[in-house]
Amino acid sequence: MGNGALFTFDMTLGYSFRPIRHWESFRIEPQVRFFNLFNHPTYNGPDNLLSGVLDGTVGSVANTTKADRFSFQNGLGSGTFAQGAPRVIEFGGRISF
Repeated sequence: MGNGALFTFDMTLGYSFRPIRHWESFRIEPQVRFFNLFNHPTYNGPDNLLSGVLDGTVGSVANTTKADRFSFQNGLGSGTFAQGAPRVIEFGGRISF
């Protein structure tokens, strides 16, 4: 079993509008963002790669099977950055003037 490929599909939906017509540059933009929209599992992320040492233990390229691969699945990290983690939805907005 080799290192898995990183597959992620992120999407942002937003709408910009002017609530007060007299102020030309004042805009409000509500947003919703989806990270890993299709919830595709990612194994062996950048911080948890398989070892190149051929010693036959789980976690090395020589002895990791598909059954052992679930222990190397990416999960939620600390903060807002967790590349390859399960689906995350973020609500936000932007005000520009």
